[in-house]
Amino acid sequence: MKRIVLLAALCAALGFAWGAATIAFRIFPFFQIKSLVPEEQSPIQMEMQKLFEMYPRKGDIVVVGDSILNEINWQDAIPEFVVVQRTIGGSTSQHIVDRISSIKAADASTTVLMIGTNDIGRGVPLDDTLKNISIIRKQLGGRLIVLSIPPCTNKNIRCPMRTPNIAKFNERLSTMPGIDFVDLRGVVGPDDILDGTHLKAVGINKLVGEIRRALGSAIAK
Repeated sequence: MKRIVLLAALCAALGFAWGAATIAFRIFPFFQIKSLVPEEQSPIQMEMQKLFEMYPRKGDIVVVGDSILNEINWQDAIPEFVVVQRTIGGSTSQHIVDRISSIKAADASTTVLMIGTNDIGRGVPLDDTLKNISIIRKQLGGRLIVLSIPPCTNKNIRCPMRTPNIAKFNERLSTMPGIDFVDLRGVVGPDDILDGTHLKAVGINKLVGEIRRALGSAIAK
C-alpha cells in the first residue's frame, strides 16, 4: 500500500512539475493545447475594435497589423495619402479576420498588412495563418501589400523556438499569389530589434522606407 501511495505521489509531483515547465518554457504540449483554445481578443483589443467601429474613417491606405506596426503614427509616416490606422497590439491573423468590417469601412484602395508574429507565438499552424491572409485579401479587395515579419532576437527567450517558423512563414508568404510581398529580410535585422520582437526607431524607419518604395511613384521622393 505504501508503495502505491508513494508511486501516486511521485506521479502527481512529476505531472505538476511538467505542467509548470510546459507553461513556463512553452514546451510540449503547450502549443498543442493552446491551438485548441479559441483566439478571443483581450478586453483592450475588443475596446479598440469598438472605437474603430464608432469612429470610422475613409482613406487611400489602411494599415493593419499588431503591435509592431502600432509603434508609429502612419499618417505621419506617409503624409502624401490619407492613411487609416487599424493596428492593435497582440493581434493574430484570426483577430484581423474577426474585425474585418471595421477595416473595410476605410474603403481604401490599398491595404498594408503585417501579421503572423503572434500566430507563431501562439503556435497557430502556418497553413491557418496563410489561409486567414487569403481571406483578408478576398474580403478587402484592392491592392494588398504584405510585409514579411521581422526576426526575433535572443532578448526574447523563446526566440530559438520561433526562428525556424518565422523563416518558413516568410518564405511561404513570398510566393503567395494575389499579394504584393515586401521582403524585409536583409533590410530589418537583429540590430534593429528593441526587445526581441519590436523595432527600434531605426528599424521602423527602414520599414517605412520599404513601404514607401512599394507604394511607388505616387510618393514624393
